[in-house]
Amino acid sequence: MISEAFVLAGGKSTRMGTAKALLEIDGVNFLTKTLNTLSETAERVFIVGKPPSPKKFSDWEIVEDELPGEGILSGLYTGLKACKTAWAFCGCCDVPTVHRELPNMLWEIADGRDDCLMPHALGFPQPTLSLYRTSIHKDIPKYINITTESNLRRKLWGFLDRIKIQLVEENYFTSRGIPKICFHNNNDIHDLDFLMKEWEKIK
Repeated sequence: MISEAFVLAGGKSTRMGTAKALLEIDGVNFLTKTLNTLSETAERVFIVGKPPSPKKFSDWEIVEDELPGEGILSGLYTGLKACKTAWAFCGCCDVPTVHRELPNMLWEIADGRDDCLMPHALGFPQPTLSLYRTSIHKDIPKYINITTESNLRRKLWGFLDRIKIQLVEENYFTSRGIPKICFHNNNDIHDLDFLMKEWEKIK
């Protein structure tokens, strides 16, 4: 069983036009819903990054980004560094429908040979819904120091390409009862509309 998980508080939410962490589903903001869900699985769950309206999250442990300006890569570094166990699950407020069984499903197939177990769902790898070996955080600043890449998404994948990742296909999860909507990432208003419609169908 996974004992630690962290949730990325989100960035500027430029495409959404408003802070994704504060959007609501089931009457709860995205960030709180994600934290609550992962708390059903992990003993320690904390926020990485400074959430909007911090007072709303005063009951939660918050670890501020240690590498500002580096996007998800900073969140990954900060979260993994703050963990006390060998493995941890990374979640994000962009996916408030994350399934509580996802971290343990990934843990069940971890054999110690990989650095990351990552779902490949909805046609894409899901780095912010993945299980990581926490010791890899030490390699992130080294990579940042040598890369010339400025695009944050390409920079993230430039690092991930350097570690051992086991991609876990979507049907592994759906055949065990996790709906596809539990991997749905919300980047803009169209994603949000789709989420609300699909979520109502399975509630």
